[in-house]
Amino acid sequence: MSARGQPAPGPIGRICLARDAHPALALILTLGACVTEESVDSLDPLAVQPVILGRVEGDAQSSASAAYYSSVLAQMQAAAAEREPEHLRQLLDLHDRPGVPGWVEQRMSGFKLQVPVLEFERHVEFSAAIEVVGEVPALGEAMLFQFAIPPAPLKQVVLFSGSSVDSARFLARIRIREFDCYGSVSDWSTSSLVVLPEDVRIAGSSGLRFPLELEALPSDGAYREVRIEVDWMPGYLQLGRDRVSNSRVAATHEELKSYPLGVESVRRAPLTTMRNALRLGDEAHFNHIFLAAHFMPEDLWREAQELLIAPIRLQGPDLARVCMASLALISDADLAVDDRQGWLRWWGKQEGR
Repeated sequence: MSARGQPAPGPIGRICLARDAHPALALILTLGACVTEESVDSLDPLAVQPVILGRVEGDAQSSASAAYYSSVLAQMQAAAAEREPEHLRQLLDLHDRPGVPGWVEQRMSGFKLQVPVLEFERHVEFSAAIEVVGEVPALGEAMLFQFAIPPAPLKQVVLFSGSSVDSARFLARIRIREFDCYGSVSDWSTSSLVVLPEDVRIAGSSGLRFPLELEALPSDGAYREVRIEVDWMPGYLQLGRDRVSNSRVAATHEELKSYPLGVESVRRAPLTTMRNALRLGDEAHFNHIFLAAHFMPEDLWREAQELLIAPIRLQGPDLARVCMASLALISDADLAVDDRQGWLRWWGKQEGR
């Protein structure tokens, strides 16, 4: 990784794959090595009531001062736990002044370091992005994504490389839900923990970018929903001259749908596609029927329902099942996709309206 945050050249390498349900599902990362995820306890916000000071003398005055600053510090801790850098900065501006007791000044110094960390965490949370590179691939093809943290409006930030406790780590997760023309749904997921091969400085016009690739995964389904998420994991970073810790941040996510090649013709004319596919009635056109229902505008639902109900009544179990699954997409009926008699009774009630 260069100082400007561009990916270092080199071949794509597969790392630390977690597979679930589908043996071919794999997330490929172009950088990094596997490290073990660590859990970090978070601070719970404290409910703090303001301490009102009256006229006191001697030891009572010292005790009241301690109570006052304890209350202030508790409010600062709550602001830090709630990740509110503006509130924390306001508290520091209000209470960090000459004459503050030494033990309070020491605690405030720690909170001063937390302010820019919280600001950078917020920058990551609201500014990081992940997107598909190029057009969304067809169903079953490999997908290439790009994750990016843009330059931050802060003093220089350094994200550390390597597999030590100091390193910046990103947890990438992909979840896939596949729908087939028979109404079945399959869920798969995979995740990998990424560390940077080189330190990255985020300053001026420099940010962080790295690609993620989901390898080709053949499909017999009708379409897929894909969700990719990236979290910035607990670790350490450098802000100016200070080495400080960060909390876990849900950096960004992206959702998309992947369809078979040629789906645009179905999308443009779903009712015509459904009519022609039902006329053919063969297995090669089952997906056409289901996708036509998927794209059907609501003002055409009634016509489409009339087309689908005849095969449910008269055709074999496979085509009938596809028609029931398709009908479920364009109706408000709460029926199983293999309940022929239930769908026929439902349609009888619709005809009477």
